[in-house]
Amino acid sequence: MRPNAATLVAGRWDKKTELKTKRAGTFFTAQSSSNRRQSDPLPQRPRQPPPRAPRRSDPGPGAAASVKAATAAGSRAAAAHYVYDEFPTDQRLNTAARRNYGGAGVAEDAKAAMSAMGHAYIDAGLVADGIATLTQNPCPGCRRRCGVMVNGHASRGVGGGALEFACVFCFEPRPLPTSRRLSSASRTDETTVRAVHALSAEGLGHAKSDRILMGLDLPPVNNEVWKQAAQKAQDATNAEFVAMIDANIVEEARLTLLIEGESCLSPSGKVMIRVMTDGTWQKRYGRNSLWGAAALYGYYTGGCVFASSRCARCRTCMRAQQQKEDPPAHECTRTWNEAPNRGGTTSFMEKAIVLEGVNYVYAKGVIVGCLITDGDTKALSEVRAHGPEEVRGIIEGMLDLGHWAKNLGKKLKGLNDNPGELKGLLPMKLQNMLRSQFSSIVYSHRNEHEDEELDGQAEILQSALRNAPRHLFSTDDEGNPNQHLGCGGWCKLKKANTKNFDPAHIPKQMKSFLDSRVRARVIAIFEQYSSLADCQRLLLRCSTNTCESANSLMWLRYLPKTFLRSKQGKTNWEQTQLTKGKRAMAASEAVMGRIGLPPLAPRVHAAAVNRDSQTRR
Repeated sequence: MRPNAATLVAGRWDKKTELKTKRAGTFFTAQSSSNRRQSDPLPQRPRQPPPRAPRRSDPGPGAAASVKAATAAGSRAAAAHYVYDEFPTDQRLNTAARRNYGGAGVAEDAKAAMSAMGHAYIDAGLVADGIATLTQNPCPGCRRRCGVMVNGHASRGVGGGALEFACVFCFEPRPLPTSRRLSSASRTDETTVRAVHALSAEGLGHAKSDRILMGLDLPPVNNEVWKQAAQKAQDATNAEFVAMIDANIVEEARLTLLIEGESCLSPSGKVMIRVMTDGTWQKRYGRNSLWGAAALYGYYTGGCVFASSRCARCRTCMRAQQQKEDPPAHECTRTWNEAPNRGGTTSFMEKAIVLEGVNYVYAKGVIVGCLITDGDTKALSEVRAHGPEEVRGIIEGMLDLGHWAKNLGKKLKGLNDNPGELKGLLPMKLQNMLRSQFSSIVYSHRNEHEDEELDGQAEILQSALRNAPRHLFSTDDEGNPNQHLGCGGWCKLKKANTKNFDPAHIPKQMKSFLDSRVRARVIAIFEQYSSLADCQRLLLRCSTNTCESANSLMWLRYLPKTFLRSKQGKTNWEQTQLTKGKRAMAASEAVMGRIGLPPLAPRVHAAAVNRDSQTRR
């Protein structure tokens, strides 16, 4: 029986449905098998003891040169290293090769080469850039992005030199510099100059700096390298110092003209300034001093307007003399001859430096009209004898209050010590009391009339100073009982002061009044140091403590007082003045800028500013 059309159509659709179901089953079966293969672990190979031969990634038993020589001689098989571009990226493949690439089999001498490099002071930013270059850029020899092996360390100075690496494929040297150069035309390393400047700015010489570096496991600095770096620091320090004193001269002249008006002008129209000066020199355990220094400071600003030093020795000349040879061409540090018929003793260095300073200030268009000293008249006499002609007839001398009172005390001591009828009538306790009273009267008058005009004040101060010793005696000038007529309302022995009058009172908590036999001599000494001209000078607030503070700063911080540094002494004295004028870290930053070093990092600069604010000058 032939099927009809409807039966044929129904059978065709049944076959299509069956085929579709079969195909779907085949697809899902294949998909399941594929997923299972990807998730199954790789079949594990049986474990075997590691081979004794070097691994493929082993850099070898020594430096690149020795490895290359061993490979060429056939005693070591050539290594077929992977490079970064050829390393397999599928983590399911080449597990053994991936393990071998770790480089765990480094030879003992390679370890020794790395450990012998020790610690280092490096430019971290430069080294970081160098590491990125080594790992990201192709080797210039084989043009492949390969690993590197340690090949040693070439050091120069403090932190200079390079870390020596070599390509593991072709052994091409790939050095990594540890410091930038100071400039493109210089071979001096930036880290070396910065370290030498920092060490010398703290008063350390080459020998002591080497001991500190070796204690930090850093190599000592070669003499020539230290000399080159130190010379750059010295030149920059001198340039910064000259700029500072020139600015201080201008500022001192401006303030003098502003405060004193036209009275400070010389006949030629130049500003006359007052300067304070003092000298200092090395003691050297009682031996003759070989080095001395002095400086001039402005009266109103207190800033250094000139500073210089003198040295009686030159090590280069001394070494040549010992070897009986002519000294080579050099910058001689001997600027003083201590022979009696030449420069003379060290105490004469001060007057020579003061004369040099007066000439320097005069060359800048300013006149030193008043020289404030600690009682030494040699400097004033030297200027009046050999200074600029315009200055000789103008300059005058003056003592600060402390030394003024000290000289008065010396007169009182001489009165008590000299043999005669007055010997022993004025013991040390009373001498000190009289000297202290002289200073107290001047200080009190300055404070009470601080904002007033100076006209007429000298007479008031003179009257107070001359009446002070009279108040301490029980008799007056005629030998009558003392009525204390010259005393003010504070006197308890003046009858006119009815509110505080006390006839039993004895001044200054003394047991009795001063002996009348020394009355005339004591009053004469006070009158000698309280003339009208002297009182006009005593009204000025000045003190050579400004000079003493700088001297102490140099000996305590920058220069040993018993050790001669013929060349570094001048730089140390200039560093002292920079520190006194700008504070330590600010002065150091200014010098580093003149050397050409980049500025301090922001965090370090903030710490430096904070440290300066906490440190007294």
